Amino acid sequence: MIRSEKRQEKRAQEDKLKRKKLEAQGFTFSTQVYQEKRAIANRKQGYETPEDEKFDR
Repeated sequence: MIRSEKRQEKRAQEDKLKRKKLEAQGFTFSTQVYQEKRAIANRKQGYETPEDEKFDR
């Protein structure tokens, strides 16, 4: 295990202890899971003329 991994594990343990202490005092924590942003497709439409695009919009 490299140094940064050890540090990350130690911080996770410290956070876990802090959370337990606060929960014992009556605080509650949400377990919300965030979704990753979706990338918008970067491509051209298949319109042959500008008029076709205007008509579609």
